Amino acid sequence: AAAAAINAAAARHGLTAPPGARSQGPRVYLATNSVSEAELAELHAQLPGGYARWSPDETLLAEQPEWVPTVELLICAGAAAFVGTLPSTFSASVLVQRDRLGRPRNTTSFFGMLPPW
Repeated sequence: AAAAAINAAAARHGLTAPPGARSQGPRVYLATNSVSEAELAELHAQLPGGYARWSPDETLLAEQPEWVPTVELLICAGAAAFVGTLPSTFSASVLVQRDRLGRPRNTTSFFGMLPPW
């Protein structure tokens, strides 16, 4: 479901690489707290252009680990488009920052909503 939502948002906002580019898929930055290598490999396989991730240096991780999600939040807030998960407080914080930056609401989407009863 995540890959489908990301691919749809990338196509809707023209965020796929131009023809002839090294990577033909969407240009995606992945911010996740998942540590499952299998889950990340599956997502990578479902995104034609793969994804990029920020890797903090060892000093930051050792001395100020609380900054890691903050940096990722700012990267996501400044992106051309954002796809988040509905129940996530991280995604909600990104939405608040995107609103503060004046990003149009139609450049933010969410997946993972449960169907109504």
